Amino acid sequence: MRLDSTGRPANRPNDSNDPTSDRLELASARSRRPVHVLTVIALVVLVLSGCASDRATEQGDARETAETTPGVVTGGQATFAANRYASPTLTPTATPPPPPTVQEVGLATSVEASGQPNGFVVSVAVNAGTVYLVADLDGLRAGSVVESGWYRNTIDVQERDYAGGSAFTVEQDGRQWVAIPMTLDGSLPTGNYAAELFVDGEEVASLGIELTSAGSQPRGV
Repeated sequence: MRLDSTGRPANRPNDSNDPTSDRLELASARSRRPVHVLTVIALVVLVLSGCASDRATEQGDARETAETTPGVVTGGQATFAANRYASPTLTPTATPPPPPTVQEVGLATSVEASGQPNGFVVSVAVNAGTVYLVADLDGLRAGSVVESGWYRNTIDVQERDYAGGSAFTVEQDGRQWVAIPMTLDGSLPTGNYAAELFVDGEEVASLGIELTSAGSQPRGV
């Protein structure tokens, strides 16, 4: 065979009639096929890897949301429950102190400097002068006001007449004798009276007293 300057046969046979040429073309096509298959497989693997990565990211986000959301809901529920059902803080109401207790009460015509009576009486003349409603009170508080009230016609309390009275201001806490003076100058009629004792406006004791005719002597207990 004669070769030309390129090293190829000078007289190339007709490809369409040359069986050798057909075999070469077929072999070339077969050699290129694995390359195409590998390329397609690589593309498929790449796409699948990207999808798997996206799903992993989505699952991670969903898991993180699921892990954090219950805490928020629980916290919100706790706050709602606390606001809905918790009792409000109330300011305690100050309990007023109890009134003093009366250890002894009576009527006296004279008292000591401490207020303690020199004996009790149950009746005095209408012109006896100054007499005292005396009480031994325990639990007094400094500044409290002790008052007395004298009334006539004690059978029907609603119709009794006020006959006078006076007040005394306590200077120290504790137990002490309190003597509330009442002046009898003969202006009141004879009869039965009620003397009542109040501490800061609250009645703590009462006593029945008889006023007798002018000049009569007091009658002791």
